[in-house]
Amino acid sequence: MKDFSPGVGDIKGVVTDCTTPLPPGKKYITISLLTNEEIYVIAEVKSELKPLYDSACFWLGLKASSLDIFGLAQLSDGEYHFVDLQKRVSKFAPKGWKSQSSGLNSKRKPTLVFFLRVRFYLDHHLLLTDRASRYLYYLQLKYNVVRCCHLQNEQQCFLLASYALQADLGNFSEEKHTGEYFQPSVYLPSWLIGKHGKDYIVKYIPALHKSHRGISRAEAQVQYIIEASREGTSHNLNLFKLKERKSDVIFSILVGIHSRGVDIYKVKGGSTTLLHFFPWAQIGKLHFERKKFEIRGESWPDSRQLTYYAAREGDACYLFTFCKQTHEFNMHIQPRLQNIMKREGVGKGQCRTVEMR
Repeated sequence: MKDFSPGVGDIKGVVTDCTTPLPPGKKYITISLLTNEEIYVIAEVKSELKPLYDSACFWLGLKASSLDIFGLAQLSDGEYHFVDLQKRVSKFAPKGWKSQSSGLNSKRKPTLVFFLRVRFYLDHHLLLTDRASRYLYYLQLKYNVVRCCHLQNEQQCFLLASYALQADLGNFSEEKHTGEYFQPSVYLPSWLIGKHGKDYIVKYIPALHKSHRGISRAEAQVQYIIEASREGTSHNLNLFKLKERKSDVIFSILVGIHSRGVDIYKVKGGSTTLLHFFPWAQIGKLHFERKKFEIRGESWPDSRQLTYYAAREGDACYLFTFCKQTHEFNMHIQPRLQNIMKREGVGKGQCRTVEMR
């Protein structure tokens, strides 16, 4: 349940259906939201993406100060690749889109779809300065916990599920919350459900939910964000698949990009192991060439580096660029974080500050 109200009035370009035919040069576009809703935006074929993004953010009630952590992405082999908002809409459209009447397919739905997601993760929840951004950030982390399997920490997953139930449903009620009052797959990853079984989870989780009585939904969201962002067991990162060897069919490497640097995970037999963590200040080399992606620690000899391979040439380039953008973003927000810490009276021990060159 939302604890903020999205805009539903006259927000430029945002409509609730695609039934009205559009004049030549205008198309319907779908923007999928973290709330599991979809909105439709009317755009000029030659227009940039930024106005569409702004319209979606205003509809969600996001304040201008929060817009820089979110972005519009497209799905590419199960991964979200963020788009340049200064580019024209048509650059990201499928073939034949310009000739489609109103940009709709045979089912009268827009063929061009973007996803509003968290682009840059934060090192502290105090940077989420409004209710809407905190709620959407919470939903993104909840999605990551359920869908991304780079970490398999049972205790953390159960605790997070209990905070999420408190955030979504409020205090546990003996009258309302009986039997299967929640859907396990919405709160827990499939590997954990498969290991313990649905019946065990439905029986066990309510006791944890009950233990949070008295915590407001907003406070539960904050606790979820804090717990899901703990160093060493964090879900506040973007993950990308790579191959160890160019000839490999299986993607056995995960690259995690986050506020503190770059993680390298090895995937084998259903389990994931952290191989390397590169803080931003200790990355000596970051390079791509065609499908090849390379990273080297600052203190490593020139002869030693990690080399992995993307499925396509564009993916290696995107990964390189996204690393650079994430690093720059976190350098940019350091003064803002320090100001918030000072204003809120947060000590150094309560907030991780990322040292970056």
